[in-house]
Amino acid sequence: FHHEDDYQLCSTIDNEQAIILKPGMFAVFMPGEPHKPGCVVGEPGEIKKVVVKVKADLMA
Repeated sequence: FHHEDDYQLCSTIDNEQAIILKPGMFAVFMPGEPHKPGCVVGEPGEIKKVVVKVKADLMA
């Protein structure tokens, strides 16, 4: 885990699942849930990525 930049690289993800997002859709990943950005189904297209970090103790 790279604490300074807040990310971790991994070669495999246990129980990996795939989701295909279409225009107007979004995904939410909770702390501790790995995700695999940069995947493309079909032709590459423009996307917008937003990262919002909320302190874990505020989510209780």
